Amino acid sequence: MKVVTNLINKYSYYVAISLATLYFVLLVVYMIECKKILEPKEEFIYRPISDSVNYGKVKTMFNRELPKLAPNSKLISGFKNVKVLPYENKQFPGSNLVDGSYYSLFKTLDNSKNNMIVIDLGKKHTIDTIVIYNRTDCCLRDFAKYSIYVDDKQILVGNAKGSRRVIHNISKNTRGRFIKISAFDKFGLSQVEVYGQ
Repeated sequence: MKVVTNLINKYSYYVAISLATLYFVLLVVYMIECKKILEPKEEFIYRPISDSVNYGKVKTMFNRELPKLAPNSKLISGFKNVKVLPYENKQFPGSNLVDGSYYSLFKTLDNSKNNMIVIDLGKKHTIDTIVIYNRTDCCLRDFAKYSIYVDDKQILVGNAKGSRRVIHNISKNTRGRFIKISAFDKFGLSQVEVYGQ
């Protein structure tokens, strides 16, 4: 009996380490399997955003066609300056709208009807298409009615109606530097992509 007790005392540390390692491995396997079950059922695709902006390849849950673009049209809003009026939510800043990640989030601090984002394209461009991506985490209805302006000219009034993505083909000869989006209610988005020349 004394021999068994000595063996247990001698190897109990190694047995405990082995059991802890086994527990950790099983926990990791369990988490991986749970993640597979909980992930959205939509098929993921990789889409290059633009050769002109160094986004690389972005994983997106929007398994839909790219917007039909005019010849020579390219993404012109990537990593541009974004101003939020009247004030910015530091936790979910406007810069998240143009960072190329569909999992980042922009959100206003309140439901004020005066909330507006202004994307500075740096110089005047011909604007062909504006694509608005709604939040990916929840709350699709937090962004419904809105207006889009190019510089100070209102070019359309839209309604996302809980859509994940809204594509606006802009009329020809629309030129401007500042893209402004004003919401009539809550304001939370994932991305805004402006295409043009």
